[in-house]
Amino acid sequence: HWHGETYDLPEGCLHLAGSEGCAVQAFEHPMALGLQFHFEVTRAGINELLLNCRGDIGSGLYEQSPDAILHGETLHGAAARSTVFLVLDRIAARVATHRRK
Repeated sequence: HWHGETYDLPEGCLHLAGSEGCAVQAFEHPMALGLQFHFEVTRAGINELLLNCRGDIGSGLYEQSPDAILHGETLHGAAARSTVFLVLDRIAARVATHRRK
């Protein structure tokens, strides 16, 4: 949940998102979507992570303080959660199309 681990782009997958801190943050496989971020998380979920896993946050270049994490949720949380529903709707549409074939 603090992304201390990462992975390489799986073979045969389309790279969708990355950053300086994490080269592969999202990828698409014909039958899956891989994400290394949590745009579905709520403020309550963040508070639970901070309560139970605060000790896992280090001081690395790309690690944020608890205050910065909460501030980011304030700024971007609602938009991120709206986006997750768009992504899920598109996945559902692709599944429905695939089933009709």
